[in-house]
Amino acid sequence: MEAVLALPAADSVASLDERMKAAGMIPLSDLLAGNTPLEKWMAHTGVRDLASFEEWLTMKHREFMTMRMSYELGDKDQSDELYEWVFAHAAAFGEVAANFRAMKERASRAPGAEAQVEALRKALQPFSSFAEHAIEHLPDGSAIWANSSRERICDWFGPSDFAAALSLKEG
Repeated sequence: MEAVLALPAADSVASLDERMKAAGMIPLSDLLAGNTPLEKWMAHTGVRDLASFEEWLTMKHREFMTMRMSYELGDKDQSDELYEWVFAHAAAFGEVAANFRAMKERASRAPGAEAQVEALRKALQPFSSFAEHAIEHLPDGSAIWANSSRERICDWFGPSDFAAALSLKEG
């Protein structure tokens, strides 16, 4: 049987939204959707695909577990005001990491997973071919969009397109 994730009932979210707005707060529905003034600064700029997300997640989990173990082993005093904050973050990142690993394992065993990957490779082939010719590596190790006049063509393609093309060329 497939597990189903339960979301808060719409009426309970709507009720909280109204109460939060009346209190001068950002409504829960906006918080859950990421519609906040600080959202654009919360996401790490290096996270651009599942592999880089996994790298970031592993780094954050390790960081908080290392801090937590300093408390658990007595290197830091558990009465320190940051202990509960570190403990909570270690637990949250641990749960996300466990679910991410489980998702990867299940996806690798899913029926048709290999066929889906091959279909994706075929669909990306024209872009991969484009990336071979569109990226130019400079002597300093950086890379730029290349064209006949050696101008940057970022007006046509954004930073995420550049990162995708660069990873296809190098990967």
